[in-house]
Amino acid sequence: MRRTVTRASYLAALNECKGTNDTVKVICGMRRSGKTSILEEYIKQLKSSGVSDSDIIYLDFEKRSGQDLNDADKLEAYLAGKAGDGAQSYVFLNNVCRVKDWRSVLLKLITLGTCDVYVTETFSAPIHDALENIAVKDIEVTSMSFAEFMTAYPMEDVNTRFREYAVYGGLPGVDPSEGERVCDSDLEGIFNTIVLNDLILRTKEDPEILFAVTNHLFRNVGKEMTYAEIAKACHINASSAERYVDALESAYLVKRVDRYDVNMGMLKEHPFRLYATDNGIRNFALKYDMEIDFTVAMENIVYLELLRRGYTVRAGSVHEAGVSFTVMKDGVTGFFHVFPSVETTDSILKDEGVVGASTILTMDSGLPETMGKARLVNLCDWLLN
Repeated sequence: MRRTVTRASYLAALNECKGTNDTVKVICGMRRSGKTSILEEYIKQLKSSGVSDSDIIYLDFEKRSGQDLNDADKLEAYLAGKAGDGAQSYVFLNNVCRVKDWRSVLLKLITLGTCDVYVTETFSAPIHDALENIAVKDIEVTSMSFAEFMTAYPMEDVNTRFREYAVYGGLPGVDPSEGERVCDSDLEGIFNTIVLNDLILRTKEDPEILFAVTNHLFRNVGKEMTYAEIAKACHINASSAERYVDALESAYLVKRVDRYDVNMGMLKEHPFRLYATDNGIRNFALKYDMEIDFTVAMENIVYLELLRRGYTVRAGSVHEAGVSFTVMKDGVTGFFHVFPSVETTDSILKDEGVVGASTILTMDSGLPETMGKARLVNLCDWLLN
């Protein structure tokens, strides 16, 4: 059964932007991450606050409501009849890049000065490339956090749900209770649509190379890599490797994390790490190539959660049985270490305990509060609090 969860952080971000008529709000993120549902919930909030139906314009250019308005002239004429009377309007254009010459439409709406404009997109590059002279506010929607996942699919056995989250990811609609076959079918549809529609059709890149690069990156999530190494593995040159990685990042399939040198206090351009934006998509793509490594899944989950919590995240050191992240927030530097068990953590405490606040996240339960100068926390407890 498909279930929905109110995603309060995104609704709060949209409410903060309400009435900024000089800025295009871009609700962006991976396909099926929940962008449309968030917009629909926000529209409900607007109506409940007193905004009338006539002042809200919603069009989806991948659905019937927008398919007859898929070029700029038709869309501008339609919007002029709806939002051209000088009253405050709220305009929601879902999948706006499907409209021919869509940029001119957004320029016209911003010029009116009475339109609060929101657009969604599953591929980030076109919006920013085209709107360089317009104020843009990005609101990136990720797959569900573990806390949201537990709200959508409550269960007393938290560890079982966590393993399902690590396997199937957190995209809304991929319901673990439906079983492996249905989840795989859902993930296959999402993955193929992202690669075939959102990447190959838009970038015109070679499909065989794109799949090869995607597979290589997913196989090496959390590992240090360079464009030269990616190029060698995929039989392309380094500049092509960088272009393909940029394309995959623009489609919200991966995120690049730069390396941070604690001793030198500076970023290193190379090597870097890449993380998947959803474990379910990654696991499906690699289903017939390799078994799921739950240590890597834990690491990927922690990285995404740190971003959700507002940290600037850099790749720290890699240890034999775990990984460290260097994080910055409000001028404070800290460290998060991810280990399946605290039995493997002794070596890291000497290196980083005096540099900043350290937190060790582990699947162990019944933990003491500290180990040396580091705070010990069960990973599921941390994700849910």
